[in-house]
Amino acid sequence: MIRARLAGRAGRRPALEVLPQHLDVGLLSPVRAGTAVESAVSDHEWLAALLDAETALVRAHARLGTVPRAAAQTITEAALADGFDLTPLAIAVRRSGHPVTGLVQGLTALVRERDPAAARFVHLGVCAQDILDTASMLVSRRSLELIIIDLDYSTEALVRLARTYRDAPMATAVPGAATTFGLRAAGWLLLMRETAKRLRRLADSLPVQIGGGDQGAADHLATEARGPDGEAGSLAEVYADELDLAVPELPWHDLRTPVADVAGAMAAAAGALGRVAADVHALSAWGTGEVAEPARPGGPSLVSDQGPPRTLLIRAAAQQVPPLALVLQASALGGDPCPGGAWYAEYQPLSEVLRLVGGAARSTAGLLRGLTVRPERMRALLAPSAGEETVRRVVSAALVADRVVRG
Repeated sequence: MIRARLAGRAGRRPALEVLPQHLDVGLLSPVRAGTAVESAVSDHEWLAALLDAETALVRAHARLGTVPRAAAQTITEAALADGFDLTPLAIAVRRSGHPVTGLVQGLTALVRERDPAAARFVHLGVCAQDILDTASMLVSRRSLELIIIDLDYSTEALVRLARTYRDAPMATAVPGAATTFGLRAAGWLLLMRETAKRLRRLADSLPVQIGGGDQGAADHLATEARGPDGEAGSLAEVYADELDLAVPELPWHDLRTPVADVAGAMAAAAGALGRVAADVHALSAWGTGEVAEPARPGGPSLVSDQGPPRTLLIRAAAQQVPPLALVLQASALGGDPCPGGAWYAEYQPLSEVLRLVGGAARSTAGLLRGLTVRPERMRALLAPSAGEETVRRVVSAALVADRVVRG
C-alpha cells in the first residue's frame, strides 16, 4: 500500500513547486496562529533580518571610510526580501547548512546588475555565522518587543482587577483560610510585571556578532577607524549602532550566552503565563465557577468538558517551551567556533520558543482583559464558619494587594 502511494506521487510536479502550499500556519499550534510574533519569526522575516545584517555591515564600513558610500547605498537598495524566492533558497541550505551562502550569492548578483563595482563589497570581512547570529538577535529583539506589548496589556488588566476586587473575599486551598481575589490578581500582576521587566533588559542587551571564528576579532572590536566625516569607532561599534543592538565584549561564536539568555527568558515567561492560565482554569472549573473566561467567537467549545479552551492553549504552549529552551542551552556546550551540529540546532527551536511564548502572551492578554469575576460565587464558597480570623486575613490580603499594585 505504501509503495502504491509513493508510486502515485511520481507523476506530480517537483516538490520545489508545491512547497509553498505546505507552509506551517499553526493548524496544530493554534495558540500562535495569526499572531504578530508568528509573523516576526517567519522565514520571510528571517530573510529580512539576514539582509538587514548584511546592509548594516556595509553601511558601517561606509561610515568608517572602508567602503564607498555609493556602493553601500546600492547594496542597501538591492537587499529587499521580496526580491528573493524563499523556496529555492531554503532547498539550497541542504548543501551549505545555513541560508547565508545562498543569500550572499543572490544579493551579489542583484548588486552586480546595478553596479558591478559595488558587488565586491557584499559580505565584506565577515563569516556566515556573523550574519546569521546577528540576524537571530534582530529576530529575537523584534519578537521580544511584541511579547512585551502583550505583557503590558496583561499588566494593565491585572491592575484593574486587583483594584476592583481588592476586598472580594475568597477561599484558598487551605481549609478554613481566606484571601481576596484582589490579592490573587496582584500575584499574577507581579508575574507579568517582572517578566516584562526581564524581557526589556534582555532586548536592550542583545549583541551583534562580528569577528568570525577568531579571525579579525581584534580588528573589528578593538581597532578604531575614522570615517570621511570625522566619525570614529570600531567596526563593531558602528555596526551595532546601525542595528540598534549592543556591542559585544568578544565574539560569541563559541560563547553562546546571548542565545542561552533568550532561551532562559522564554522558559521563565512561559512559566509565568502558564501559571496564570492554570489558576484561571482552576477558578473557572465546574463546581467552582469563581471566574469565567471571555466568550469566544463560534459558539460553545467542543472541549467544554475539559475546561476553558484559551487557558488550555496557554498551558499547552507553556509546557512545550522548556524542552525547546533546553536544546538552545545545550548548544552552549559546543566547544569550538563551529561546533558540529550545535550551531545548526539552535535556530528552529529559537523561532519556536519565541512564537509559542508570543502566542501565549497574546492569549493571556485577551483572557485577562475579558475575564468575568464572580465575587458572589467566591463568597458562597467560603467556609460557613468563617469569623473574625477570616475577616482579618481578608483585610491583610487587601492591603498587600494595594502595595503590589502601587509597585
